[in-house]
Amino acid sequence: MGMRGTGAISQALLGSTTMAIIAQSKVPVMAVPAKREFNGLNTVVAAMDLTQLPDLHTLDPLKTIASTFNSHLHVLHLYKKDTEQAERNKATGSLDALDACMQEINHDIHFKQTEDIPKGIHDYVEALQADLLALLPSQHTFLSRLLNKSITG
Repeated sequence: MGMRGTGAISQALLGSTTMAIIAQSKVPVMAVPAKREFNGLNTVVAAMDLTQLPDLHTLDPLKTIASTFNSHLHVLHLYKKDTEQAERNKATGSLDALDACMQEINHDIHFKQTEDIPKGIHDYVEALQADLLALLPSQHTFLSRLLNKSITG
């Protein structure tokens, strides 16, 4: 999908049309920036809310991509300083299930504190010079919080 839109954050990340399709799609959606050249997928970042780990089958397309391209997968969980300890514990509790799911994939899991989630994702992707960013919402809650608005409204 091309990336166009009018909202500042939506336009920067995905575009309003792409956001609407992601919200309604029952299949994975890949959004590619205009004029982006494909140079392989050596480094993949998967940003997800580990407090609401998605159904592990949701990760199958990502696992297939990582396996096919022999990618190093960086699972990224961002949280704000004021996040309750119970929420952090819930995210930590997802690690065993996620590790088991990803056992055949070269992967790392990273917890990072930031006060600006979109900027935190952007900075992480830039620092790694990632080739692909996958956003894996749990019932779209992570993505809607990421954009700080309803993605269906």
